[in-house]
Amino acid sequence: MGLEEKSQQQTYNQIDHQTVEDLMQAFIRLKRKHIEATNDKKTSEARALVLLSHAPEEGLQIIELSKKMHVSSPFITQLINKMEESGWIIRKNDPKDRRVVRVVLSESGWEAADAVKKQFHQRFTSLAEYLGPEDSRQLSKLLNKTFQFFNSKAGE
Repeated sequence: MGLEEKSQQQTYNQIDHQTVEDLMQAFIRLKRKHIEATNDKKTSEARALVLLSHAPEEGLQIIELSKKMHVSSPFITQLINKMEESGWIIRKNDPKDRRVVRVVLSESGWEAADAVKKQFHQRFTSLAEYLGPEDSRQLSKLLNKTFQFFNSKAGE
């Protein structure tokens, strides 16, 4: 390998290393934002409202909601109690097994879930406007490709 080729290889390795570092830092910052958001009770309420709006008509068991949200049973129990006090959810006994309690959205819960969905859509509309059409498409493409990569490496 000639001197020029070695110099190009070193430059590539430096750029490659810096790119990897920049990518890691970007993911760390996004993860921190996610942790900040998921520790916010209002955010957890919003997530629960949206999940329940997509649930079957009979609702979800509390343990099912806990698993879907990736939170502990004590956390979800407190959340459900607060949401029930707010009038957003109703607890119902399962008609097939009276020991099982399910939660469903009340009328005001459906309205709150719709408001959350609209706000979420607006946030991404604002992001797309900020990035512009080309960068928005590119970001979407790269995030989907990133998901595919991590999904394929899940068992490793």
